[in-house]
Amino acid sequence: ASRMNKKRKNIYLHLFLLISPLLWRDEQGSVRSAYLREMDEVTREWREAAEKEE
Repeated sequence: ASRMNKKRKNIYLHLFLLISPLLWRDEQGSVRSAYLREMDEVTREWREAAEKEE
């Protein structure tokens, strides 16, 4: 399960790097806020998964 998680983390990291330039051009900030909310959920999942593994 942890190997799968690591792969998923890498995918999200690449997405993050791809999407970042688009975000800073988002004048209303609507895409950014939705995206940051999504990232919050993802990082919470990672933390919970990491805590379970310990």
